[in-house]
Amino acid sequence: MKRIRFRHVLALLAGAALIAALSVGGATAAKMISGRAIKNHSIALVKLTMGAQKALRTGMPGPAGPAGPAGPAGPAGPKGPAGPAGPTGPSPFLGYAHVAADGSLLPESKNVKQGNVKKIATGVYCFHALSSAAKSAVASPAYGSPAVGALVRPATSNCDFIIYTVKGGGGNVNSPFFVQFA
Repeated sequence: MKRIRFRHVLALLAGAALIAALSVGGATAAKMISGRAIKNHSIALVKLTMGAQKALRTGMPGPAGPAGPAGPAGPAGPKGPAGPAGPTGPSPFLGYAHVAADGSLLPESKNVKQGNVKKIATGVYCFHALSSAAKSAVASPAYGSPAVGALVRPATSNCDFIIYTVKGGGGNVNSPFFVQFA
């Protein structure tokens, strides 16, 4: 019986020696491995102690990196409300006139006086002594008049503008018309 006990004791001592050898070897290996010997990013986060994981998550932030490239433009925003009406600007027209077939000025005229208009022939009207700023004119026959067109001709020595009222088929006709000066 003594032999059986001795075998038990011997087995226990052998097991204790094995455990001691393994634990000392691991500790010795831990002292031999330094941070330089570990390849960067080779240890998974789950392999670290909880304290190391917490330190990585709550550490002080480093300096800001350089700005990245600009992203693409975003979509257009919704249309805003209409703004208030602005002040009335200057009119490009210096004056306008409604002229009767006989050359008299009708009431729907502005900045043109009767002294500025003279009928010089059948369907031919001379405008003179207008503002020196008047550089162009456009004319059209009045609605329902016998004329089908109103032509503006260049200045002469006596007239700043000459208006011809033209009937269908050609030739001039006495006719009321409108003219604008700019």
